[in-house]
Amino acid sequence: MIKKIFAGLFAVVILLCAVGCGTYSEAGKEADSSTSIVSDDTESQPSDGETDQTDTTESGDESDDGSGESDSTHSDDGSGDGADTSEQEGGSDDSGSEGESQPERPDTSNMKKILFLGNSHAKDTYMALPEIFRAEGYTDYTFGLAYYGQQDIANHASHIENNSAVYTYFLSKPDVQSGKIKTPNGKTDGNYNLVTFESILTDQEWDIVFIQVCMRDVVLSDDVYASSRQTVVNFIRSKAPDAKIGTSCSWLAPYSDDPNASPGKWANIAVAYNNYGTTTADHYNRHCNVMKDNIVKDATYCLNIDVCTPVFYANQVLGISSDVLYRDVAHMSQFGRGLVSYSFFAQYTGAEIEEIKLDSLSGYVAPSGTNALTLTVEQKNIIKASANYTFNSPWAGSSAE
Repeated sequence: MIKKIFAGLFAVVILLCAVGCGTYSEAGKEADSSTSIVSDDTESQPSDGETDQTDTTESGDESDDGSGESDSTHSDDGSGDGADTSEQEGGSDDSGSEGESQPERPDTSNMKKILFLGNSHAKDTYMALPEIFRAEGYTDYTFGLAYYGQQDIANHASHIENNSAVYTYFLSKPDVQSGKIKTPNGKTDGNYNLVTFESILTDQEWDIVFIQVCMRDVVLSDDVYASSRQTVVNFIRSKAPDAKIGTSCSWLAPYSDDPNASPGKWANIAVAYNNYGTTTADHYNRHCNVMKDNIVKDATYCLNIDVCTPVFYANQVLGISSDVLYRDVAHMSQFGRGLVSYSFFAQYTGAEIEEIKLDSLSGYVAPSGTNALTLTVEQKNIIKASANYTFNSPWAGSSAE
């Protein structure tokens, strides 16, 4: 009998270590249901190469402009141009001490005007934020997004240097009912009036501007296009000198639990990922290592939000299917948008989530722009666990196992 008791206790200890250290536990797989977690109609999504011209609800059928498909070749070859004095030299031997050299976290309590510069992953992160902040009692926040699909940091630097009117401007202000997102630049003949990044940057007195780090930035450049990043940073400083600068690094894409899933137009990215290993953990580690080596220790960026880890954790540790989290191999579902946005919320406000107070993600958050998603207790638990794990272990990598 004593042997049985010790055997049982030993098994419990092993299970707790596996889950707590980030191994690919089966725990939580009973929560996985590709039909019950999300109700948005992923089949209605247009090709990601289409233009974002039909988004009448301002939530967005995803619409990365196909002009970015050849972005794998840039004049910024990742080596920097020597003038980028703020970039810190990174070393891969720092992987075991995530965040120890990160600048002190800023007090964001009075930083209530938040702007994103990015592509569809920035949009996926952004869309649920007004509803989440409002539900959690943060009612006087303004959110903006300078959006251009399929663009990486090198592309953004080029558009900024050329003062190109290529961005759709999404905005949510406290005086807009229910935090509804608007495009103040309006539409003409059903198409958005595209504007320059400068016009968006100077439209509000932004407290912080987040530069989105996308999968191209992570996979195709060892230094996250350092020279181009500095171009973007210098421009923000010149036009909004009082604004802080942060980053937000997105999730694995293309990605699917199905090994036979087609990467589609992101085939070159899928091939590039395999330069760093062939497993999901290897690809996730690439995100974490690049961020730690190039961004996290650089005092240029006062706050670096990790929205890659919550997706990895939900999928690989809690066992939530990619069909639940993603709506295609690159973009978040309605539920996935809520999960990454809540993770952003926890990291931005600087506290673990005690309770998911938002009960429903509105149709504005749905990629199809129609149906609301009422969050079940199970779904709230998944969001809370993923967000809190990331809050405590950003950029942990699979070495945390």
